[in-house]
Amino acid sequence: YPDWHYYNNHAQKTPTFYEFILVDTDSIKINPKSDPKNPGLITHTSVFIQKILTLSKWGQNPHYYKQFTASFDLPIYNYFDYMDTWKNTFLFQNIEDRHSWFFCFDKTFKKQTIPYWFIDRCFFYGPNKEILPPPIIEAFNTFTKHSESLALCPTMLSFFIHCKLLWTMYWDYVIEETPQTIPSLYRQFCTKWWNKYDLSKCTSETILISLK
Repeated sequence: YPDWHYYNNHAQKTPTFYEFILVDTDSIKINPKSDPKNPGLITHTSVFIQKILTLSKWGQNPHYYKQFTASFDLPIYNYFDYMDTWKNTFLFQNIEDRHSWFFCFDKTFKKQTIPYWFIDRCFFYGPNKEILPPPIIEAFNTFTKHSESLALCPTMLSFFIHCKLLWTMYWDYVIEETPQTIPSLYRQFCTKWWNKYDLSKCTSETILISLK
C-alpha cells in the first residue's frame, strides 16, 4: 500500500489505525509538528509514553476485540494489534525522508513490568548507552549501582523511565551491495541524545536524591 512502511494484508490497518490504538488506550500523547513553510509536511513528532499495557492489564483474551471509543473505519482491535502498533506507528516517514521522532516517558508513567514483546520492538528505536554524553553516563552508572531492576526491563530503559529523559530517532532505507550477491534493502534506525537537555537535571547527586 502507498506510504506504508510495514507489511500488512489488511487494507484497513493503516498507519492512522495503529496510531489511534495508542491514543485511544491512553498509551501515548502524540504531537506532530509541520514545516512552517510547508504545513502539509510533518517534519518531527513528539511522543510521550504514558503506559504500556501488559496482557493482564488488557483484561481479556488477546484474540478478543475491543472497540474504539470514537468512530473509525475499522472500529475494533485486539491485543495483537496493540503489540504491532508499538512498531508500525513509528515507521511513519514523510515524502522528503526527513521525519524525526522525539520520545520521552511521560511524568505520569509508573514503573511496572514491561512486556517482553515491547523490549523486542523498542530495540529498534529505543535509547542506548552509545548516545549518552559523559555526564549522563556517570549518572547512569550511579543509577545502575543504587537502583532495583525492573522485571524484564533493561537498565537503560529503566534509567530513561526514572529520569524522564528524551531521545530522538530517525530511520531511512539503505541498500547494501556486496559482490556476487543480490542487493539487500533494509531499514537503518538512528537514535540520538537530545542536545537541548539540561544536563544539571540528571547527575549522580540528583539520582541519589531521587532514589531515596
